[in-house]
Amino acid sequence: VSEYERIRQQIHYPHLQKTDLVKKGYAPDTISRHNFGHAIDLTLICLSDSSFLDMGACFDYFDELSHETATIEQIGMEAFNNRQRLTRVMKS
Repeated sequence: VSEYERIRQQIHYPHLQKTDLVKKGYAPDTISRHNFGHAIDLTLICLSDSSFLDMGACFDYFDELSHETATIEQIGMEAFNNRQRLTRVMKS
C-alpha cells in the first residue's frame, strides 16, 4: 500500500479496508453515478470566510457517522443542526 493510500484510508475510511467499500455500499462496483451527473457531493459553508460548516465528519468519510441516521450524541449538536438545515433546504 502506498503512503498516499495509507493517508487516504486514515482520513476517509479508518474503520474499513478498501476492499470493504463496495460491499458496504460506499463505492460502486461499476462506474460511479457522479460520472454522469446523477449524484453530487455538497455541504454548507460560512459565507463570511468560506469555511466548511461542521457536518460531523469529513468529506467522503465512509462510516456510520456520515449516515443521515447519525445522532446528536455521535456527531454533536452543531453538526446535527447543520445536517438538518441542509436536509430541509434540499427538500424544499
